[in-house]
Amino acid sequence: MSAPIRLREWSVVAPNGEPYHAPEFLPRYLHGIAENHPEFPPQTRVTTSRIKTASGRRVTTASRVYELVGPPAGSYFEYLVQGGIALDPYEPIKVR
Repeated sequence: MSAPIRLREWSVVAPNGEPYHAPEFLPRYLHGIAENHPEFPPQTRVTTSRIKTASGRRVTTASRVYELVGPPAGSYFEYLVQGGIALDPYEPIKVR
C-alpha cells in the first residue's frame, strides 16, 4: 500500500444538482491541495472520489487514502463557524 496523499487547505464538499435527496444523505468529497498525488504535479488542487471512511486525520475515498495536513481551508472553517458546527481537530471528518 502506498503512502497517503497529503492534503492541505482541505474542505468537505458535496455535489450540486441532486434533486430529491436530503442534503445529509448526499455523498461527500474532499477538496484541497495535494502535496504528493501520483497523478498530478505537487501543489495541485484536487477533488477526491467519494469519502468512504475516516479515522483520525486519515480519510479513505473510493480510490485513495488521504492524510489531512494542517487546518481546513479558511472558507470551510468560516462555513463551519457560521453554521455552529464544531470541528474536532483530531477527528475532523465524520462519516455516516
